[in-house]
Formats: sequence, C-alpha cells, structure tokens
Amino acid sequence: MTQPDEGLSKSAVELRFPLEKKPGLLRMAIDEYLGGFRRGLLTTTEQLTMGWDKVKLGAHVITWGADWRQAIQDIGSQGVTGVETWPDVVDNYWGREQELVTFLADHGVQLICLYGGGKMSIKERQQQDIDRNVRMAEFLGKCGAQRMNLGGGDRKGGNYTDDDFKVLAETMNLIGEKALGFGVKAHYHPHLNTLGEQPHEIDRIFELTDPRYVFAGPDPAHLYLGGYDPTAFVRKYASRIVYFHFKDVTQGLTPQNWKDKSGRSPSQGAEREVLPLFTELGTGDVPLESLVQTIFEIGYEGWLTMEIDSTTLSSPLESLMVNKRYLIDKLGHPKF
Repeated sequence: MTQPDEGLSKSAVELRFPLEKKPGLLRMAIDEYLGGFRRGLLTTTEQLTMGWDKVKLGAHVITWGADWRQAIQDIGSQGVTGVETWPDVVDNYWGREQELVTFLADHGVQLICLYGGGKMSIKERQQQDIDRNVRMAEFLGKCGAQRMNLGGGDRKGGNYTDDDFKVLAETMNLIGEKALGFGVKAHYHPHLNTLGEQPHEIDRIFELTDPRYVFAGPDPAHLYLGGYDPTAFVRKYASRIVYFHFKDVTQGLTPQNWKDKSGRSPSQGAEREVLPLFTELGTGDVPLESLVQTIFEIGYEGWLTMEIDSTTLSSPLESLMVNKRYLIDKLGHPKF
C-alpha cells in the first residue's frame, strides 16, 4: 500500500506539513496570529503609538520668519529635538560651525537639514548650483547633520522640455555624489511651482536621477496639491525616502483650484477670499493618519519635520503646540 508521502522528497513533505514537522514554525505562526488579533483590538491611535520608535520629530523655523533664534527657543521648549534652519546659516556661521552647534544644543536641539537646490535645470548656471549646494553639504557635515533638501527646477511657466529634466537630474546626481563625501544624503523635494510639481514630472525626475546619489524628501502637502497621492508616493519610493517635511493643506484647496483660491493666479469675476496654502496638522484635508501608518509600514527611520510656512494663529509657538497636540492625540506620539 502506498504511503501518503511515498515518492515525495523531504523538502516536499516539509512544504505539505511545515508546522507539524517544525514546532518552531508553529510557535511563530501562533505568535503572528495572536499579534494580529491583539492589533485588531487596538484603536488606530494605539497602533500608531507602536510605530514611533524609529521616527524622530523636527521643526522648521519658517513659521517664525526671520526670528530664527526665537524659533530655536520655542522649538526646544516643546521637546522637539531636531531643527531645520534658514540656509543663510551657511554663510553666517562658515568657519564657526561649532558655535552654531553649541547654541542649538543649549536649547536641546540639533541641526538636521537645510534647504538647498535652486534652478538646477539651467545648463548655463549648473556649476554655480553645484558649488553652492556642495558647500552647504560640507557645512552640514561639519555640524553633524546628515540630510539636505534639493528643491527646484525651473518650471518656465509650463513651457519646459525633457532636456530640462535631464539637466536637473545631472545636476542633482553630481551634487548628491559629492554630498555623500561629507556624510550627507541629498534628497529631491517635490514642490509646487517647480519642475517637480505634478505626478508625471516627479516620476520623471526620479527615473532620471541615480538612486545611489539622489534620495527622496517628500512633503505630503505639496504632493497633495500637485495631484500626487502622498501615500502612493511613499509606497512607490519607499527605498529612497530619507526625510520628510510635514504639514497640512487648507480645507477646500485641491489640485484644480489652489492657484486661484490662494491668489497664485489671476482670478476672473468677483472678489474672493485668498486662502493660505498650508495649515497646521489635522486642520486640513491631507489624510495624515493613513499616511503615517504607511510611513511606519515601510520601515522608515529618520526625521519627520513640521514645516508650517505661515500661520493664522496668534503666534508660531501656538502653531507648534497645535501640531504637538495633534501628534499626541491623533497620531499616537508618546515622547513629548
């Protein structure tokens, strides 16, 4: 009489009966099942709390305008440990980097990134853009920072060609390669009113750039208004993402109407309210909870930097505190 397993190799039998033959696998399967069951009992906020271990919070001084020293004081007072300052610190503290590092440390923060880039798609000024950004990368390295935003690409009023994308990519590849020599990763930052505004433009840029030298530093608000689903972007470029800006979009603004409603283009007809493009976390239309879940799912490790360009609240500090409360109450941040 033929036995059920007769004629099958040992590996084939193990494939048919993996758990019975390997008690360790059975234990792992049970643990995974129970883990999924436990996760099913948790609220969304409780699930999010479990994902913050590898993500650090920073803030940009942009909300404070030129008063960046007050920004450092306010940011540190709220338990945020990373800061992105205006790029003019490169010129103001060149050769005195330790002085800046010490000033920041005295307020409990560290420099984590600067915003570089420029036109970058104009061949005649390519070397100028390269030199400026490599100098910034050198400065960041001396300050112990490891990230540099590259934003830009001349949109030319929409009259660009594919050659513009190729020059942009070539410029960023050269910057990124040199930046790595200072321990800094350069990441392209899709942004409204640049070559990297709309989905097909952003994808073309990442297609042309070398993933060894040019990484991704998205901002969900800019992606959203440009028509790129932020969660889809994060999933698509998970392996290249090394930094985030983080803000919301004013309610009612869409990829179709933001230029008119924000006063960025001439309006026909009656007067209308001019809206700010961006707003505090959780007060706009970007689906931030699902986005953060996706950020955790891809295993992102690094900085998530709050960057509210301007605020309608009483002060930049109040804006920061609204962001902080949303992070705790809705996104499960446990570390403040």
